[in-house]
Amino acid sequence: MAKNTSIGIDIGNSQIKVVLLKKSGNGVKIERFFVENYGLSPKELSSPITVVNKRMEIISKIFKELKPVNVVVAVAKGEDNIRTIQMPLMTEQSLRQALRWGGQPDYIPFDLKEMTWDVVISQVYRRKEEIKAEGKEKMDVIIALAKKNIVNSYLDIFESSNALIDILDSNTLSGSNFTCFNYAIPKDKIWGKIDFGAEMTTVNVLEGSNLKFTLNIPWGVNDITELAQAVTGITGWKEAQEIVHSMDFNVPENPVMQALEPKIKDFVRQLNGAISFYESKNQGSVVSEVMLSGGGAMLCGMDRFISSKINREVKIENEINRSLINYDKKDEVQLKMLLPQLNVAIGAAMRNLVELRNTANLLPFDIMLGRKLKSRRTSTVVILAAALALLFTGVYLKYSAFSKDRAKLLEISAEFDAHKGTAGDLLNMKDAVDTFQTINENYATLNKNSTRWSEALIELSSLVPKNTFIANANWSARSQQFLLKTDKKFQQEQQEIVEKFGNSKNFSGMKLGRTNETDSTYDYDISRVVTRTRSTASSNPQSGGGQSGNVFGGQSNSQGGAR
Repeated sequence: MAKNTSIGIDIGNSQIKVVLLKKSGNGVKIERFFVENYGLSPKELSSPITVVNKRMEIISKIFKELKPVNVVVAVAKGEDNIRTIQMPLMTEQSLRQALRWGGQPDYIPFDLKEMTWDVVISQVYRRKEEIKAEGKEKMDVIIALAKKNIVNSYLDIFESSNALIDILDSNTLSGSNFTCFNYAIPKDKIWGKIDFGAEMTTVNVLEGSNLKFTLNIPWGVNDITELAQAVTGITGWKEAQEIVHSMDFNVPENPVMQALEPKIKDFVRQLNGAISFYESKNQGSVVSEVMLSGGGAMLCGMDRFISSKINREVKIENEINRSLINYDKKDEVQLKMLLPQLNVAIGAAMRNLVELRNTANLLPFDIMLGRKLKSRRTSTVVILAAALALLFTGVYLKYSAFSKDRAKLLEISAEFDAHKGTAGDLLNMKDAVDTFQTINENYATLNKNSTRWSEALIELSSLVPKNTFIANANWSARSQQFLLKTDKKFQQEQQEIVEKFGNSKNFSGMKLGRTNETDSTYDYDISRVVTRTRSTASSNPQSGGGQSGNVFGGQSNSQGGAR
């Protein structure tokens, strides 16, 4: 699952540095940062129990302000170990097996059973010009190691604060990752990095982002402070630290600098030896530039002092590429001042947010495996819960839709019932038209009153049952006759027909005559005789006659099959 925030923690020898990062576009944003001093004297720092308790206290304090999730911890310098070796090209699985069974003992003078370790294949050589000496494909390998008891102490510290460590990173690799990301180092640039810490100084040589060589020098800022304390006679540790941070290391007349000269010579010799060793092993490769980080980089004139001793350009790592690492403007001054100390914590936090080159993890394998299994179980439960939620949501939505449809149907039904009477009248009119659509005007001489004629048609359609049709119609001025045919099974409608005609407005007086039965039908002869006066007939030969309800007049004889 992608992470949006990450906490990087640099467990130093005299300080703990913490950075909260947030994912931002292609880079990150620094949301918060802390630098907490142990406040311990050299004597107290030499006690592992005292140091562990102080670390627990500081971590607990920090996690009261930050939620302890997505935590990456960088092991303190000197508590981890980095080896860079070159081996024949093989898969990572084969590499791990080779190391596990004692491969490359000259380069790894440790019993791996007592260590937690991880590997990074940092570069592969396949091109002919790259392998011309040996003629075999090869690869650069970074091996990160830490003693199991040290790793367990880190786990205990964070478990005491109810926090889990996502990644236990190497201090060296975290710092290198930050510098490579922040400065966008070209892949062919050969450069060095000196991390000048409190108890330990690390010298790294890199080609682009590929770590080629590393060396730990057991000398740091605390050694300078102890000597300053001895030279000045100051007993307080904080007062001695203030003297060291106020002195200019480019002024040789300073009594502290004069006392430091033998130590500094040995320190410079090891710096030059590390860089020269790499250049001698890689003919034509020259370290052109050195980045200076750590608490020692904040000492006045230390960059110029080291530059004069190793004859190379030295830059303090206090610049931030804002296109990749953003921050609030209000934090700019303090952030740049503390950046030499914060770079490892930032590099650690980036492990969860951006793609980096060096990705070792010193957490024990069984812990990582257990977390993966737990994560899979959790993911399975989450997926099942989500599936059930979707199912119930679907059922609910479907029921809601059904309820809405049912309510709509009831509404339509009520509306239909409201118009039922009107609809019935319209259907009767339609039946009348359908019944007589093929009857010619010659069936009758119509009265000029068309409204009355249409009324008669409607009434006739209601008198004739649906399963009955007019087979023959005869009428004259004195008589009207309809021959109706119906399906045999509807013979019970005989009396109904007579009653309907007898009670009608326009066809009253019609009486049932003979009835003929065939195999499948009944024929009903319905007729009446109209009594007319001469004066009425002569004055209006085509009128409806003396019966006010009769709309037929004249004389006509027609046959049809209209329903």
